[in-house]
Amino acid sequence: MPTPVPLETSTEQVPEARILPTSKRSYSVASIASLVPILAILFSAWYLVRAWDQRGLEITIHFADGHGIKAGDSLRYHGISVGEVETVALTPSLQGVSVGVQLIESSRALARTGSRFWIVRPQIEFGGITGLDTVLGAHYLNVTPGPEDGASRQTFEGLAEPPVDVAPGSLELVLEAAERGGARRGAPVTWRRTPVGQVLSAELSSDARVVEVRIAIEPQYASLVLENSRFFEVGGLSMDVGIGGMHMEIDSLQSLITGGIGFATPDQGGALAASGTHFPLHDRAEEEWLEWRPALAVGNAAQASDAALLPTRAKLSWEEGIFSRDKTRSSWVLWLGAGLLGPADMLFSPEDSDDGVTLEVSGVTFDLSSKAPEGLEVAMYAVDSPPASTPAPWPKARLRSPTAPEDCLATGDPSLAPMALAASHLSRGALPWVIDAGLTIEASWHGAAVTSRENGDLVGILLVDKNGARVAALPKALLP
Repeated sequence: MPTPVPLETSTEQVPEARILPTSKRSYSVASIASLVPILAILFSAWYLVRAWDQRGLEITIHFADGHGIKAGDSLRYHGISVGEVETVALTPSLQGVSVGVQLIESSRALARTGSRFWIVRPQIEFGGITGLDTVLGAHYLNVTPGPEDGASRQTFEGLAEPPVDVAPGSLELVLEAAERGGARRGAPVTWRRTPVGQVLSAELSSDARVVEVRIAIEPQYASLVLENSRFFEVGGLSMDVGIGGMHMEIDSLQSLITGGIGFATPDQGGALAASGTHFPLHDRAEEEWLEWRPALAVGNAAQASDAALLPTRAKLSWEEGIFSRDKTRSSWVLWLGAGLLGPADMLFSPEDSDDGVTLEVSGVTFDLSSKAPEGLEVAMYAVDSPPASTPAPWPKARLRSPTAPEDCLATGDPSLAPMALAASHLSRGALPWVIDAGLTIEASWHGAAVTSRENGDLVGILLVDKNGARVAALPKALLP
């Protein structure tokens, strides 16, 4: 049996099989081109959605008359286009016109309660002739937005005429006239031929007995109207025919076209008129009214003063002469922390008085015995326990002595309007200031508190006696 021969081991390695990754398949030009329509469709859809979101808001405005407005005309605010008229059609009842307007996205806030819309057309108004650009150019709508807290809405009633804007804080009054006369919407309301307000409307009263003319006085001039003021019609043209010929006077072209209303206030003053007060409207002014020259505070400074002055009426009583004649004197006094501040002739015994001089203030009687020092005009009467009915004392930090005249307010009777004291009507230099003799001040103002119109500080006391009217200085001991 043959012997098996052993196999020799080979030094060569056995080849191993490896799996190679497949190569990436490249797209053909035709396959890439097929994606273009899909991308175009997606882009168009995105653009349409974006345009829909930014298309603004559609609103509808109803007018009694279209005045030639048509589709494509603009809606303007502050002189720029904020929307476009899309449709104009008669209402179903055929009693008006319905105008559809597309607002731009940034103007959506105009569609809120209180917004006012009107069609601009040529008109003669208080401020002149408006809307002339629509004679040859395209017609358009105008808008004034409602209050910021107004609720959103999409349907509005358009105005037949442009609105008459009323400044916040204006004094709104109602004048009653037998007939309409020259009172027209937008006509000026004047004080000494100076515009201080305007007419808002002129309509029959609900019972048709009178014509009610609503007016608005601007806030800075509201203090000119007191409860005893007189209102009258102002014509633009007046003629006077006499022996010397004919005299014709034109007040202004504006009042000649639109008419107007004037008013005057008596010198003796009165309580401030409140909004809604009714006054008779006279067809002409009486000569006496035109001669009135009251000193009334106007301007923002008068409105900003925070002086809470509450002067108190004081009565001085004494007996005089061998027959013991009863004598009295009255003035205004002001409560301070230490007592009463007022004219010296009220807080000391008169020179010709006997014993038993009394001062009555706020229902309390004080006995006076000492005489006033020579030359003293303003004094302080110490009161240990002021009555409970007295107002809060005037703070010492708001007392000062000015070195030059300044615009002031004199406050006497709290129920009456303060009296204005212009710096130009006061003597120069430090206190006391002598008031121009041309300004008539009644004795009832004696002792009134005088405050600065700039900051409301108490600067003096008004004295009215046989020597005239003047503003006397505060006692130096009281000044901070």
